[in-house]
Formats: sequence, C-alpha cells, structure tokens
Amino acid sequence: MVIQISTKLWKKALNGEKIIQREIRRILIAIADGLHELYIDKDDPIDQILDSNLFPDLEKSDIKKFSRKTITQFKPTILVTTQDFIKSQVGKASIATFFDNHVMTETQLNNQTTLCIHFVAIEASKTYLCQPLSIVVENDTSDQCFLQNVYNFINPTTNKPTKEFEILAEYQIIEIIHGGGSTTYNQLERIIHPRRVLCIIDSDKKYPTDTLNDLKIAEYQKICNEKDFTFMVLKNSEIENYLPDKSLLEWLFAKGYGISAESCKSHDYFSANFTAMQKKFFDMKKGLKPTNFTDPTHGHQIQVLYSTQYNAGLTTIKGFKDEVYEAFNHLNICTLTDIDADDLLEFKTITQTIQQLI
Repeated sequence: MVIQISTKLWKKALNGEKIIQREIRRILIAIADGLHELYIDKDDPIDQILDSNLFPDLEKSDIKKFSRKTITQFKPTILVTTQDFIKSQVGKASIATFFDNHVMTETQLNNQTTLCIHFVAIEASKTYLCQPLSIVVENDTSDQCFLQNVYNFINPTTNKPTKEFEILAEYQIIEIIHGGGSTTYNQLERIIHPRRVLCIIDSDKKYPTDTLNDLKIAEYQKICNEKDFTFMVLKNSEIENYLPDKSLLEWLFAKGYGISAESCKSHDYFSANFTAMQKKFFDMKKGLKPTNFTDPTHGHQIQVLYSTQYNAGLTTIKGFKDEVYEAFNHLNICTLTDIDADDLLEFKTITQTIQQLI
C-alpha cells in the first residue's frame, strides 16, 4: 500500500504537535519495515523533515531512500475517490480541512490501471496502517493452505512480487483469522474499524445458477461495505473446486492410492469424465449420491448439470473426503497451462488483492 501524508500534517509535526509526531513516526517505522511505501508530494517540507531530529530512532538515509524512491514511482494517474461520500459526511466547506487531517492511501486494482483511494484519520494510523492485513476465512486450516499455495504459485509471475505467503505471516505482515464457517459474520462484526481486512468466502453453489446463499452473501457484503473491508466470494462452489487434476493425482499418489500418479486416474472423479463446468460445482469432499439427483430443492438442476452422467446411470461418484484440500500442497508441480483459465484469473485477482492491501 502506498501512503501519502498531507503537507499540513508534516508541518504540524515540524511545529511540535506531539500526537501528530507520534502517529507519523509510527507510519515511518511501518514503511521502514517494508509494510508500506511512502509518496512525498512536491510541496511537502521534505528537506526540513530529513534535517530535523523528530525521529532520532530512524536513520535519515532510510527515510531518504524510501521517500525519494516513491516520489516518481507511485504518483497516481487514475483515481477512484470517495469525495462524494466525504461531502455527505463533512459538508462541502469542510472538505479542505478533512483532507489536511487525513492520511491518504492508494490501492491499485484492475491490473494496476485504477487506484482506489482511502482516507484514514491520522489518529487511526495505528490500527489501519501499522497492524497486519487481516484475512478472514471460514476455515483457517484448509483456507490458509489454499491461499498460501495459490499466492506462492502466482506471486512470482506478477509485476511486483513480494515475499512468500508464509514469510508474510511470520513477519506479521498478514494474519489469518478463523471465521468458523457460519460464525464468520460474527468475526467481521467484532473487528474494530478502521482495519485493513480481506474477507474471502466460498459461494457454496451446487450449480451455476444456485441462489440459495445470495441473502447470506448480501449480508457479508453489507457489513464489509460499512467497515470498508475488502470482500471476495469465490466463483466456484468451494476452494477444493479449484484443484487442477495434476495436483489431485500427485496427492492421491503420495497417499498411496496408486502405484503412480497416472494410475490414480482410476478414481471415480476422473472416470466420470467431468467437464470443466461440472468440476467447478462437484462436491469434492462428499461426492455425488443418488439422493442428490432426487433432492426436492436442487434435484432437477443437478440432473441438468450432470446430464451425461445421469443419463448413463452414473449417480454415485465418490469424493475425496475432508482432507482433499491438502492437494493444494502439490500446486507447485503445475504450470499456468494446467490451471483452468477462469480459475487462473481468480488466482491472479486474489494474489494481486493481497499484494496491494499489504
């Protein structure tokens, strides 16, 4: 994340305002630790800042390094601002004062062509800028395995790669928060705003047009909007529906299912000859049973989705049980071409969102 401290806040620090000095020092330490980057405007009193003794525990050379580097590199070109919201909150006459007392942050979106601008009160810098990015998930074991392997798979291919996911966690640049499935909403309620939060949940769709969870998703979206959290719903049913065949086969072989990865294709999942669309909604843990096709709520749609298998009388297809998420640990044997095109696009979106929020 790129941070700009308003010129007036810099001047207030130079003029001896202790609270402003404390918060700016906090921000500079976070930047020096690699959590964020700093943009210095041409009107900011940078020479006075570098020559002052406001921050004796920080090396002047470090401040100069991270400030000078970001002067030209991160000047925003296309902005998505919240000025209309600000006007409604503080009134037109107070807008200038509002900007002067807030820290501006930039988060690049849409393949780095659009910048999302947020304004954070200087007093809130401790919780918003100097705490880890909180990633709220439904299950911290399986979802962390998914995110870690996806991030490490995509990260080296991006324009601005970071350290590996587990290093980011070790350095407390990110943290995984266990939502607990149905209690994930409660976790979002408990987090005190403002914080940088990314919430990722499964769609839990049983077929492409399934709308059963739309109300739940709308509730999650509402609380995330209210707290300025970033919210993502996976397009496939669950994280396991993103597993490429190559990873699954390697995992089955490692578990002793077959004498080679190739021989593991005898599993029901591969024998069923699923289409790419069917793989996105198949229950990877429990599989398919005859009762799924006769279910009064979803039975007809299940018959349509798996029409080839249903018409052939194939109504029992085994899943992989709960530990199937462990197959993501074999994602590193895949190439980009081994991943479904839509899934790969989602992998990139997840990775780039994390990169920009940290």
